Amino acid sequence: MTLKDNEQVTIYDDKVTEIKKTNNYNMFKNIMGNRELRGTNYNRLIQSMQKRQLVIPILCNEKMEIIDGQHRYEVCRELGLPLYYYVIDGYGIDEVKRANLVGCNWVIDDYLKLNIEIGKEAYIEFKRIKDEYNISSSQLLDIFANYQGVSLKEVRMIFEDGSFDLDGVNKVLDFLEKLKDFEGFKEHNSYSFTKALLKLYSLNEYDHRIMKKRIEKQPYKLEKRASYRDYIELLVDIYNYGIAKVRFGYDARQDRFYFM
Repeated sequence: MTLKDNEQVTIYDDKVTEIKKTNNYNMFKNIMGNRELRGTNYNRLIQSMQKRQLVIPILCNEKMEIIDGQHRYEVCRELGLPLYYYVIDGYGIDEVKRANLVGCNWVIDDYLKLNIEIGKEAYIEFKRIKDEYNISSSQLLDIFANYQGVSLKEVRMIFEDGSFDLDGVNKVLDFLEKLKDFEGFKEHNSYSFTKALLKLYSLNEYDHRIMKKRIEKQPYKLEKRASYRDYIELLVDIYNYGIAKVRFGYDARQDRFYFM
């Protein structure tokens, strides 16, 4: 809301709640689905509060579940410092997410943990796939986005609001099985290499059987590269090796394939 010129505003200064102080740390609970503690943020907070504790209360609901201030709670408990808190009835996991929008933003794995804990099957299977193929959540979302025909930004929004589904999972699994053919290359499950192979594998003209033969005969050609575009150039060169007529090429500057 924006004030208009000369608009009168009634000033108020009401008491909403009261801040309490306690050393009874056991009365608090971690709400189901809240994110795990971050190492760097946690350690910095310890160092800061060892020097001087500021009166910054944590927020709880009527069940004494921590809505905002999980790190502050853990640090106070570890250091034996008084814990300041206030209570707002009716708050839950949605308010936890909103609180973190103005603090240390959630990452994909925080949303994954939340939705697993509340029993959403798609997220449980997502984590199983992620762990089996030893790739990051962001990589797996990128692959799903490719086969669901949406942008990575769109699929992340869907994942975060809890409505993610496994549409295209068979194609995702098929690609990940092909990725395993490069296991001899230690960078094969890096973000850049995975993205490069995904773009190549998605071409109708690409034949993975040809690539597999090339790699089996000349595995030493696989070398670490700086970016996914560099990896695409490398993979295209390997794929075309020994072919009289080059099948296709790649323009790294424009990030596009061209065909002979």
